[in-house]
Amino acid sequence: MDRKQIKKGQPGFSLMELIIVIAIMALMASGIAISIGLLRSSDAKKLASEINSSLTTLRSENMAKNDLSYMHIYYYENNYYIQMSKDPAPLEDGSGRNIGSGSLSVTFKGESDLSLGEGSTATLTFCINKKDGSFMKKVNNTELKTTSEIVVSSNTSTTHHIKLVRDTGRHYMEVD
Repeated sequence: MDRKQIKKGQPGFSLMELIIVIAIMALMASGIAISIGLLRSSDAKKLASEINSSLTTLRSENMAKNDLSYMHIYYYENNYYIQMSKDPAPLEDGSGRNIGSGSLSVTFKGESDLSLGEGSTATLTFCINKKDGSFMKKVNNTELKTTSEIVVSSNTSTTHHIKLVRDTGRHYMEVD
């Protein structure tokens, strides 16, 4: 049998079919990459929203009850936690409410910056004054500026800022 006859009888891929398959695979890979970026961005938004709503809860508790409550934000075993307690010192043992994964970044910007996350033992502790609803003047020995902020970001370009107005106890979220 002739060698050309064997090849002619067997089905194969043309160059055009191969190019089309590679193009479809490239489109699928880029779609997956975009989806992962959107998931991380939504995780950052969820974390920032959790912190913002917890600040509202803290303000309500301190204005309504006789005891002062403290809100602690800390990083433990690759996750971020919020803990509400009557104790100004947090229990950094994962007993708080899990609010986000360690793939995100949380930074407090006051007179000096405090970053939470891998390799950091910092904890952000907030309290609201009972008499006027303002924030206590210090967060972890760092003086609150008139307007300080908590910055939550992922490795995508989306960054969420929670602005804290010291003298009124108000807070609001902004997105870059």
